[in-house]
Amino acid sequence: LADEGRVDLLRALRDGRIHVMQLHDAYQRKALDQLPSAETSRPLAPAMRDWIASFGETKHAASLETSLSYLEGAKPSALISDLPHLLLTLRATLGQSHPRSFNMLRSAASGFIRQTLTRSHPLYPQVLAVELVPIKKTRRHRPLTVTEMRAWFPNPQTEALDAIAWGMATTGMGCGEYWGRWSVLLDRVHIEGTKTEHRERDVPLVLAPAVPRMHRRTFEDKLRDRTGRAMTPYDLRRTYSNWMEAAGILRTRRKLYMGHSAGDVTGGYELH
Repeated sequence: LADEGRVDLLRALRDGRIHVMQLHDAYQRKALDQLPSAETSRPLAPAMRDWIASFGETKHAASLETSLSYLEGAKPSALISDLPHLLLTLRATLGQSHPRSFNMLRSAASGFIRQTLTRSHPLYPQVLAVELVPIKKTRRHRPLTVTEMRAWFPNPQTEALDAIAWGMATTGMGCGEYWGRWSVLLDRVHIEGTKTEHRERDVPLVLAPAVPRMHRRTFEDKLRDRTGRAMTPYDLRRTYSNWMEAAGILRTRRKLYMGHSAGDVTGGYELH
């Protein structure tokens, strides 16, 4: 072991962290990397809490603390080497009742190992081998009818929220574009785009979109409150696509106006 540079395992044997037969078995199976080392024999909770402290008092740190609480609840005395087994246990319990929380926990665990022990450490692939829990979609994004738009956003002339919603529904702009660079010309709206060259485009002028008079995040929050979380800003982009489809605009034109380059993307927005 000393010749192979595994003095850490000799120290672990000396300190009673591993048993001699456990060491012998791992040596015979050429699985020494699976044995707990001095690094992974540390208590998990204090080590992870020190890592979380490096993020300061942020929302991310608070989310990581929540993930750590699940690990502590499952096994308060856990060592770092116990992390893969703990994840498997929690996947069968927490993953069934709160899949999003488990997926965040697994993400926190992989980040902790990656940043404190490096990607090449044997624990890292073991943590990644614990699969995320698939999450079923809770709602279907859908376009709105003109009647629904008028019911949800009746005052575009006076209400900033309504004006932005109608601007997005009649141009197909997403939030990144609407709070980006665009200009109204004589018969069209020129949109600079946010992703690829295809997203820089001209769309027919239906209604002059209003310059946003509130922050993007404020708009998103107000939209959720107004609709009881039944709608997202992306539904307004789908609305624009569906209105063009219902109006009989050729598919090649709709592709240009939506800023789609791939032939199969537009189909995801079609209903008729």
